[in-house]
Amino acid sequence: MRVDRRIHPRIIGQKGRGVRKVQEQFKVDLRFPRANDDPDIIVISGAEDDVYDCKEHLLNIEEEFVSYILLCMKS
Repeated sequence: MRVDRRIHPRIIGQKGRGVRKVQEQFKVDLRFPRANDDPDIIVISGAEDDVYDCKEHLLNIEEEFVSYILLCMKS
């Protein structure tokens, strides 16, 4: 799935705690882009329903971040 690369550190969290929490919560595996990959692509693997639920969660995180950035720009 495509998630703005600026959001990736928020998902990963300090020392990887955030990404581990997401993986445990949704029973999925998340893979972040490497040097030669598209920097906005996160690969989610697992059971179909779990992947969809995780995708929705990540999109919500991205939406909250974008809303926050826009709010800061207005100030």
